[in-house]
Amino acid sequence: MDAHGNMPQAVPRAPLSRRSPIWRFIVDRNPFYLLSAVMMFAGVRVILSALQLMPGDLKHLLLLIGVLNAYEAMVIALALYLITRRGLVRDGWILLSIEALFLIDLTFLNAELFTANLRWGTWINGLCFVLALVKIGVVIRTLRLRLTPPEWVYVAAQMAAIFFMAGAFKELSRHHRQPGALSAITLYGTWWLVGGLLVAGTVLLRKPADRLRSASAMWALSGRLYLMLPFVSLLVHLCGANRVYWVHFHAANAAPALLGLAVFLSRWRGEFGRRLLTTTQCVLTVLAVLVSLPYPLELMVHAGSHLASPLRLSLIGSAAVMIMAFFQNRHLIAIQIAAAATVAATLGNSVQEMQLNALALARAIYRGFYRAVPETPMHWGLLAVLGSFLMLALGASISLRKRPAEEAASTTS
Repeated sequence: MDAHGNMPQAVPRAPLSRRSPIWRFIVDRNPFYLLSAVMMFAGVRVILSALQLMPGDLKHLLLLIGVLNAYEAMVIALALYLITRRGLVRDGWILLSIEALFLIDLTFLNAELFTANLRWGTWINGLCFVLALVKIGVVIRTLRLRLTPPEWVYVAAQMAAIFFMAGAFKELSRHHRQPGALSAITLYGTWWLVGGLLVAGTVLLRKPADRLRSASAMWALSGRLYLMLPFVSLLVHLCGANRVYWVHFHAANAAPALLGLAVFLSRWRGEFGRRLLTTTQCVLTVLAVLVSLPYPLELMVHAGSHLASPLRLSLIGSAAVMIMAFFQNRHLIAIQIAAAATVAATLGNSVQEMQLNALALARAIYRGFYRAVPETPMHWGLLAVLGSFLMLALGASISLRKRPAEEAASTTS
């Protein structure tokens, strides 16, 4: 009580979020979700390193996979509860983004199964592949999102590549002339499959503008998580194969991905200007050719008695991309690059071979023209007669294209 006998009134306190910037950051960003994911990832990798698994040791791997799937199930359940019941959309999508990283085998745990046991690894990864599609389906259905059937095919294709690529490499290495090794041409061919996956995405996926019109920016995040993120993981797994099998990474490996990206960019044809899109596609195709210039003999593709170098394959791919770009955007530079790439591809497998064949072709054309020049009066007379028939045909074609009104107008003027 004060001197007048009144009770002191409590001073109102400001909300804690206003008084403490640290607490406000915690409430707004909730970094504990990210810390949880980092600890799970680090824990799995440390345990794998400490176990020093031997071939055939599946028990510990199965235990870790079980723990990881249980963690993913909890993350999905919490995320869907926060979004649907509490209206905390941002926190929910943070959790779903974290779960997507484990969904695409960020820990490489599923790939380790093939090292332990190829047969059981195939069956277990098949089960994990089905579970991954079920997890995505639960999120899509609960949040009432929409993936078209072609988009589901694209998601399944990417997830299958992630879960089974390591097993395919393991099986191929068993049949290599040096058991346990993998050839550089095998990895180079896989990069072409990856580039083809981008081309398939151009056909199967909805255009970005259609996706944004059908959902808000936050809900459109599902497209990035389940349509785009698996492709990034696939690239990481493929690059990791060079380290696993001690195969040197060649710059030419990136050429198929660059060509596939040039095609994939056509999905944004309505958002980008045609000139900008064509320029970007030209730059990507030129880069694909440049990275393919230096190549080792181990990347030569044998097709019967014929050989195809990465440079020739990149030139053919660049010509195809530029022909597509020309029909889409109608820029002459695209068809000019396509023509140049086609001519260069027909001349040889390397720059030196192209130079030699170009000189030989120039000599052959010169000799052909030299032989075509008339040498006697009889030859000149025959040439004049043939020319008269040619001029008659050209004049007839022009006359047949005219209309009577056009001829009358030209006569009057």
